[in-house]
Amino acid sequence: ACMVSYYFAPDYSGSAIQARNLSRHLVGHGIDATIVSANLRGSAPTDVVDGTRVYRLPVITSGELRIPSFWVSLLTFLVRHRRQFDIIHAHGMLPHGTAAIAGRWLGIPTIMKVAM
Repeated sequence: ACMVSYYFAPDYSGSAIQARNLSRHLVGHGIDATIVSANLRGSAPTDVVDGTRVYRLPVITSGELRIPSFWVSLLTFLVRHRRQFDIIHAHGMLPHGTAAIAGRWLGIPTIMKVAM
């Protein structure tokens, strides 16, 4: 399972907390989970948190290009790792729209959780 959350440790949001909790639960049931987020602070590009692999993707961190640059990085990541995931779960809408498009294009079922 691939959890997409624009924010993730060390940056937090409600979607980041939900992605972490769900991933922790999946790992506890023996399901491989990965979290993909934006690297907003120059953190390690890969990590393991609570038994979950974390990929922090490169983004432009200033101005109006933050989210579009995440879309490009996310699409590139999902194409490269397409055989690794049986489902994509995007926690949020605007930064994660690419996940739904890529999932459909790659034939990977995708869930988008819209919340505010």
